[in-house]
Formats: sequence, C-alpha cells, structure tokens
Amino acid sequence: MFLFVLLAFASCHTEPAVYQMSDSPEEMVNNAEKFVKETVKRSRHYSNDDWKMTVDQFANMTKDYVDKKNQMSQEDIFRVDSARLVFTKAVAKNGDESFVNKIKEVYNEINK
Repeated sequence: MFLFVLLAFASCHTEPAVYQMSDSPEEMVNNAEKFVKETVKRSRHYSNDDWKMTVDQFANMTKDYVDKKNQMSQEDIFRVDSARLVFTKAVAKNGDESFVNKIKEVYNEINK
C-alpha cells in the first residue's frame, strides 16, 4: 500500500522543463519548441516554485532568441514566436497571475 501511495505521489509531481541554451539558430528553434512542449505537458502539475523556475527558463530562452534572431530565417522566427505564444497560453491557463505579469516584463524587455 505504501508503495502505491508513493508512486501515485511521484506521478503527480514532475520537474519543470529546462531550456537548454543553444550554439546555433537551428538548435535554438529546436530547443525552444522542446522546452515549450515539455512545459505544456507538465504544467498542470506545477507548483508556484515550479512556475517561477519555468518563467526564469522562458526568460533565458527569450534572451537566446534575441541573440540569434538576426541569423534566423523567417520560418524559424515564426516557429519560435509560435512556441512563445503557446508557452504564454499555458502560463495563463495554469499559472498564477504574477507569472503572467513576469512574462509581460520579458516581452517588454525585448521590445525596447
């Protein structure tokens, strides 16, 4: 019985997705899509601490994007922008309003 309870608890909490910084524009696009896909998949189970870490990872992803955007094709820019919108939607659906506001700050920083 104890093992069943332990397994049930373990399956409810998953670690937040982590964005891997990239060396090239192509790698950045793939890493961004992977990060967002994993975030959406796991987000229902995130605690506030998980969301804090995930939004910090999103900020890292966005910084990586800004650094490589001038080297990207229009298609790759579209793919990353689409992934960022999907991420924002997941936060709005499953996260606290403070995390949505943090994402707005990240967007404002790159639009300066």
